[in-house]
Amino acid sequence: MLDIEITTDDLLAPFQVYSALPLGLPAYYNALSKSSDEILRVGAYAALLDLMEIRRDQWDEIVDLSIYGAIRIRAANFFRANYNYDYVDKVLSKSSPPEAHSLGERRLRADIALDYEALLEIERQAFLEEGRIESLRAASINAEFANGWKPSAQWLIRAVVLGPMEATSATSLCKMLLFANQYEYVQQLIQLFNTYKLYPTVRTVFAAALALQAGDAKACLRLSQSVQTDRARPVESYLLGLRASACEKLERYRDAYNWYLRQNKATRNPNIDPANFTKQIERRIHTPIPALPDDPRTDFHMMVGFPRSGTTLLENALATHPLIETFEEIPSMSSAQAFYDRGLSDAGLTEDSVEAGLEARRRYYNEIDRRRSKKDAVSFVDKLPIRSGEAAMLVKLFPKKKYIFSVRHPFDVVLSCFKQDFKPNVAMANFHTIPDAIRVYDFVMKQWFSVYSMDDERVHYLRYDELVTDFEKQTRRVCDFLGVPWDSKMLGFAEAAETRKVKTPSYQKVRSGLQIGVQSSWQNYRFLFETREAEPLRKWVEFFGYDTN
Repeated sequence: MLDIEITTDDLLAPFQVYSALPLGLPAYYNALSKSSDEILRVGAYAALLDLMEIRRDQWDEIVDLSIYGAIRIRAANFFRANYNYDYVDKVLSKSSPPEAHSLGERRLRADIALDYEALLEIERQAFLEEGRIESLRAASINAEFANGWKPSAQWLIRAVVLGPMEATSATSLCKMLLFANQYEYVQQLIQLFNTYKLYPTVRTVFAAALALQAGDAKACLRLSQSVQTDRARPVESYLLGLRASACEKLERYRDAYNWYLRQNKATRNPNIDPANFTKQIERRIHTPIPALPDDPRTDFHMMVGFPRSGTTLLENALATHPLIETFEEIPSMSSAQAFYDRGLSDAGLTEDSVEAGLEARRRYYNEIDRRRSKKDAVSFVDKLPIRSGEAAMLVKLFPKKKYIFSVRHPFDVVLSCFKQDFKPNVAMANFHTIPDAIRVYDFVMKQWFSVYSMDDERVHYLRYDELVTDFEKQTRRVCDFLGVPWDSKMLGFAEAAETRKVKTPSYQKVRSGLQIGVQSSWQNYRFLFETREAEPLRKWVEFFGYDTN
């Protein structure tokens, strides 16, 4: 692991206040109250009021700060407890600025408008009104959507500094920086936390992650196994995944498989039935949508295939093209499907009416139009790989729509889905076991190829291994398919990904660029694909022209 000194880098500068921690929390928050950062100053005084540690020479400043709701009620209670009723009156005479009113309604409106800058400002005001660390974490999420990882980190750093005794924000910060490939920052944080004896579990887990990134799998395994899993709830699945990855690097593949199983068990949501994914699709297959008029929006395309097939890499490359706008895993088809599931009766329509089909199509495009931001774009790509399973409904709603379909060795796809710690939902819940992942892969491919063939003019099939090894040629072919000239800006996709929100687990590798090479490891897990349960997958290996040797 690299030996990196703690610096006064601007990003981590707020942590300099840690030097006051050994003096106790009152001294710590008093030091923090002198910050020029409005959030840190208000948060520090809110903490001092909670601790009932306000000095007499701070009373007038507290009154001035009572324009913030986070201070006002706390200050009134503090002065009341000390029988200083004249100060209670002074505090309560203050009122919040008008923009702090109706935060709930403003948050809803900004969320509907997908205005992440507005949502960021609302969470800032929410913290100033309520003093809750959760508002800073929410601000971090919106900051990443709006401007990328660095502004997001600044909000998480505020949360960590204001809550030095709780590990949730520290965990989120380290994980976010790690996924942004900012390893030096993670190392500096570990050293800081170690110096002040904070977050022992967090610093051990992420020291293990850095060791793995540096190629020291033995150190990763040693460090990760020194943490008791039942004491690492916020990072349990991540910790188990680290153990699995370390065993994989050490060529202990059966051990790795068992750790991945435990990781998936830790993330399984008992309230989600994975079988509902295929049941929902099977129900929609029989939706009696009649022949619809041609879709005039011929410049709108979809990117499909299957998760972990290279779609995130391609989408990030296309997103850098000045004439192409991409939409990553948005609920566009969900809007159309929800109309059939719940909205028909409200609209006074029936499933088999042309009007219903056109309304579902309109709702699909409404979700895209809400997110459009590239003024000069002439071609639009909506990416959601698992959507391939909806082929029967897609062809009814959009008979002539063009698709980019990403292809990767089925064994690698299924294995990669199984190994990944996805956010739980009804589709991703099928990747907790290899047999379930095989079953869903087989189901999705059957759905797609029951409608579209390998030589269908509406579909451009792109092989992941060819994209990685011959990037320019393959992206030129995609641009030809989309009807736009190739642009050299696409070669800079890794740098451009730095400013984008991490929406899928593939971003860490995308930000590393093409030096990642072809990612293939199924041969190390051959024992998983030599079972009878893997038989449905072998026919797709042959279908796509891969081998099993």
